Parts: sequence; structure tokens; C-alpha cells
Amino acid sequence: MKFLKSGDEVSAGDFKLTIEGFLGKGKSGYSYKASLGRELFVFKKMHNEQVGYYNFSENKISLERKSYFILEKTGIKIPKLLFTDEEKGCLVKEYIDGLNGMELIIFSPDIEPFISQLCEMYKLAKKAGINIDYFPPNFVADNNGILHYIDYEHNIYSFEWGLEYWGLYYWANKAGIQKFSEQGDPSFINNPPNSGIPLKEPFRERVNSWINDYLK
Repeated sequence: MKFLKSGDEVSAGDFKLTIEGFLGKGKSGYSYKASLGRELFVFKKMHNEQVGYYNFSENKISLERKSYFILEKTGIKIPKLLFTDEEKGCLVKEYIDGLNGMELIIFSPDIEPFISQLCEMYKLAKKAGINIDYFPPNFVADNNGILHYIDYEHNIYSFEWGLEYWGLYYWANKAGIQKFSEQGDPSFINNPPNSGIPLKEPFRERVNSWINDYLK
């Protein structure tokens, strides 16, 4: 797949976009900040790279579209989906300006307000019988401090992949997230490194405190 760079132009339906920068790589695709005049959007292009701990059950664009409408009904704050193209494997969605979860963990003087919002999202997701992907880059806090889930991925709820047993351990691991952000080495946040399973020591006490404060 061609990696897009700043200044490249892409067409997605009526959206004639100019790539402004790279936002990140997920299990399903590459996301870019893109502009149309003065408006900013997210352009996501799907890839065919394998993920050892995750399998996609159908076309990725179809899954994203279905997921969007399910998440929209839960009340979880998500960016609007504006365009999809299954044949070209791309989509366009609303751009949420702000800091992503990795940046919040590293730079925020007080992470508690975001943990509180994350836990409220978890309650809404659990009520709907689903898990969202609680890995920090999948969230952005806008300029008003409101947390948004910017990925549309969700799965049937299971405790093993929920916030309490899984996601909160990444948010508690500030030093590991900073090193992972700088070096890209998953051994700072996962054990085993490529397993998608977070390091849990020495973070249990903090995670348990968050669970008691926001989920009990």
C-alpha cells in the first residue's frame, strides 16, 4: 500500500482532500489528517497487514460502517462518519482537534478527569453488550476536555478485553506509554511484547483505585 505524505491529494466521493499529516496506524488501516479548504477531516485507508491477536470477519469498511451506527446508539462520543468506499477501502470522518490518549497520559498534569470519562464510556458500552478498543491512541480529548472515541471498532463484550481487566492498565503505565511512543517497542506496555496483553505490574493498585472510584 502506498504511504501518503503531506501535500498528496486523494479523492473520496465528493471529498477532494489534501493530506496534511499522518495520524497513526491501527489494526485495520492508516489514518491521516486531511483538509478541504479550511475544514479538516480524517481520511482512513485500509491495509492488509495481519495482526496476530485479531482477525477481521468481513470487509473492513463494511465493519466500520456497521460499528459506527451501533456506537452512535450507545451515547458514546464518536466522530461523525461522512463517507465510505468499500471498493477503494477508504473512509472519511470528522476530525476531532485535541490531544490523543497517549499524549494525555504523557503530558496531562491530571489524568483523572479522562479516566472518569473513559469509565463512563465503558458503562455505556457494557450496557450495549460490547467492548470498544480502550488502547489510548483510540481516544482524543477535544479543546473543551471532552473525551471522544475516534475508532469505530467494537466487539462482543468480554471481561478479558474490557476496561477493568485490560484497558486501564495501559492508561496507568505512563512511563511505558512514553517509551512506546518514542521507540515503538511494545515490550514497554505488553507482556509478551506482541500479544496485545498489557503489563499489569506494578499498576494493579492504581487500576483498582480507579475501579473503586469510577466503576463501583
